[in-house]
Amino acid sequence: VVACVDTVEDADVVISAFDRQRGVSGRLKLIVPARLAEIGLGGGRALVETVSADDIPDILLSQLADGDGDWLAAMCPRDYYGPNYLLDIALATQYCQGQVIGKAEYYAHESGEMRRKSSGWAYRPAQALAARRAAISASSASAISAREWLTGLREWQYEVPDQFAIDAFNYCEGGSHPTETDAITDVVDDLELDVGVPLDEILGIAENIQPGTAAPDTSPRSLEATELAKHFGGANAQYITTKPDDIGWRIESTLKDGTHKYLYAPSDVERAFLLGSQADEKELHCYFETTPGLNISLVLLFLDGERQRIDHAIIPANRNQTVPVPPHAVTVKLGLRVYGPGAAWVSRFKLSHDSAGPGALIGTGDHLLVTNHYPSYDDLYRNGFVHRRVVSYLKRGIKVDVFRLRKAGSLSFHEFQGVDVATGAQDDLRSLLASGRYRSVLVHFLDPEMWSVLQEFIDSITVIVWIHGAEIQPWWRREFNYANEKDLKRAKADSSERMEFWKGVLSNCPPKLQLVFVSEHFADEVKEDYGVQLPARSYTIIHNPIDTELFSYVPKNKKHRCKVLSISSYMSRKYANDLSVRAILALRDEPFFKYLEFLLIGDGRLFEQTVAPLRDFENISIEKRFLSQPEIALLHKQYGVFLRPTRMDSQGVSRDEAMSSGLVPVTNAVTAIPEFVDESCGILAPPENAEQLAAGIAKLYHEPELFMRMSQAAAERVRRQSASDIIIDQEIAQFANCAAGTAA
Repeated sequence: VVACVDTVEDADVVISAFDRQRGVSGRLKLIVPARLAEIGLGGGRALVETVSADDIPDILLSQLADGDGDWLAAMCPRDYYGPNYLLDIALATQYCQGQVIGKAEYYAHESGEMRRKSSGWAYRPAQALAARRAAISASSASAISAREWLTGLREWQYEVPDQFAIDAFNYCEGGSHPTETDAITDVVDDLELDVGVPLDEILGIAENIQPGTAAPDTSPRSLEATELAKHFGGANAQYITTKPDDIGWRIESTLKDGTHKYLYAPSDVERAFLLGSQADEKELHCYFETTPGLNISLVLLFLDGERQRIDHAIIPANRNQTVPVPPHAVTVKLGLRVYGPGAAWVSRFKLSHDSAGPGALIGTGDHLLVTNHYPSYDDLYRNGFVHRRVVSYLKRGIKVDVFRLRKAGSLSFHEFQGVDVATGAQDDLRSLLASGRYRSVLVHFLDPEMWSVLQEFIDSITVIVWIHGAEIQPWWRREFNYANEKDLKRAKADSSERMEFWKGVLSNCPPKLQLVFVSEHFADEVKEDYGVQLPARSYTIIHNPIDTELFSYVPKNKKHRCKVLSISSYMSRKYANDLSVRAILALRDEPFFKYLEFLLIGDGRLFEQTVAPLRDFENISIEKRFLSQPEIALLHKQYGVFLRPTRMDSQGVSRDEAMSSGLVPVTNAVTAIPEFVDESCGILAPPENAEQLAAGIAKLYHEPELFMRMSQAAAERVRRQSASDIIIDQEIAQFANCAAGTAA
C-alpha cells in the first residue's frame, strides 16, 4: 500500500486505515516531504516504511513495491477505508481476471452528507478505475511511471485493460473526518455477522463428551419393532411399504417432496396398556425411536367407549414427548404419518421417556439468559419485554445466549428477530452451565425447576434474578382476581407451594445470587410478605426499560386532551378495566362528554362483559384485539390521555410507554404507581375510585394549559427515570460487575 502524505496528521490517518485492514498481509510505504522523512512516522514497525519524495528515483510503479507484493494499492488520507477494503479486492482475484480491481460505484462524503456515486456499476468490467480506490497487479504496474503516478495520485485513472469493479462498500471518498466516522462506518462497513463456533472448538467439545450411563429403566413397557409390525398387520399403502427385518421395522416411501400420508393399524390398544397400572393418569410419557432417513411420526387417535374420536396426538421421532390423555379415552388407534420420500427403520415405541441425557450444548455468549417463555413468530406476546432486553444487550456488543426451560420437554431451537433460542429440559440447562463458559446467568420468572439446576452452580456462577410479580406474590396480593370460593381455595394452595419455594431462596441468599426488583415498593412488599431482611448486597432496584425512541415524544396540542385511549389486557381484574368503564359512565351526563372521544382496545376472558355497558355510545370505539408495539406507538401519536387504572402494579410498563409518547396518564395511587407518576405529570385517583378518575379527565378537559404542561412533564419523567438507554446500561453494569467479581 502506497500513500502520499504532507503532514503528521495525514500519516496517522493512513496508518490507522492500514492497521484497520483484516484478512490480508501487506506493507505500507509512506511517501513524505524531506522534513518528515526522519521522524519515524511508522513507530519503528517493519511493515511501515517512510520514504522521502526527493529520494524516489525515476522508476516504474512496480519497482516502488520492491517486489514485495503481487498487488499495489493506494490510500488517500482524505478517504475512509473500511476493515475489509483490501480483503474484498484480494477475494475478487479468485473470481475475475482483472488487472485492476476497485470501486466504480462508491460512497462519497460531501457537504456533510453521504452520497452513493455511479450507482449500478458494481460487479462489472470497468473502463477506468481511480487509483485512490483500486489496486493494480504488479505486472500491469510495470508500465506506469512511479513519479507520475505519485504526483497525480488523487486524480489518477488507470488506463490498462482488464479492469473490474467490485461493490461500493468499505470505502468513502472524503470520509476520513474523525467527527463523521460513526455515521460513515454505519453505512459503509460490512455488517458484523455471527459466524458461529469455530469447527476446531466444536470438534474439541465432541471429543470430550463422556459416554452416557443410562439410569435403570423404571418403566420398561414398550412396543418393540416386531410387535409394532404385527400390530399394523403388514399394512401398506400407495407409495408406502412396510416390512420387518433383522434391523427393525423398515418403512419405505416414494411420496413426493412436500406430501404426506397416514397409515393406521387395524386394531386398537387399550388405554390401560399405554398408561400401565396408573390408567387414570392424565399424561403419557413416551419416546418413538427410529433411524434417520425418513420423516416418520407416530399418531395416537384417542377414542371413547363408542369408538368415536375425541382427540389426537402426533409423536415426532426420537424426542421425549408428554401427551395429555383425555379422561374419557377408552382405546387408542395407532397410526404412522409419513412425510416425503426415503426409508428408515422403526426401533420401538417406548412408553416412558428415554433416559439418555444430552451430549453437549454449545453456547456462544458470555452470559446465559434463562426464562420460562420467549416470543416466536407464532406467539408474539410471550415475554416480549425479555426479548427487547436481549436485543438491547446485543446492540451494545453483549452477546447473551437464550434458554427457555420446558419441564420434560425435548430439545429444540427457534429463531426470533435475529435471536437464537434453545428450548429444553433441566438436563439441557445443566449441560450448558457445566460447559463453564458463562460469566453470569440472567433469570426471568424463577421457578423450582430452574432453581434445582441453578443452585448446583451457584457457588461458581453469578445468578441474577429479575422478580416481576406473579411468580412470587402470595394469594392475598391478588385477592381481587378470585371470583368464588373455589378459585380462592385453588389460589391459596398454589400460593402455599410458591411461598414455600421462595422462603427457601430468600431466607438464605447465596453470595452469588442477586435479585432485581423493578421498584422500591415491590422490594419492600416482598420483604414484608416473606418476613425477611435481604442484605443490601443481595438485591438492587432497576426499573423496566422504556423504548423512548419507539415511543417518541411529539408535543401535543390542546385538542388531544379530548382523545382518551385505553389499551389493556382483560385477562385479570388486576388491570381494573371495570374502573375505566365506570369512569366513562360517570362522565356521560357532563355537557362536554359529547366532545370526548374514547378508544378501548384489548382482549381476554373479561373483555366482553366489561365493555358491554359502553357498546351504544357513538363517541366510544371498542376493538377486541392485541397490538404490536409499533401499532401502539402510532396510536399514541393520535391521543392525549391514557386511561389506565390498576389494582396492583410493580411498575406499569404500558403506562410509562404512553407517558413517553406524551400522553397524560389517568390511574390510581396504589402499590408502586407513585414511584413513577406524580401530580405534575398525571392524574392519581384513590384506590377503587372511578369517580376521581372521571374527575381527572374532566380537569384535563377544562384546563387545556394544565394538560399541555402535564403531557410534556410525563415524557420528561420517563426519559429521566426509565429510558432504555439508562436502564439497559444499569442492567449490563449489574451482570458485568457481578461477573467480573466472579472471574476474580
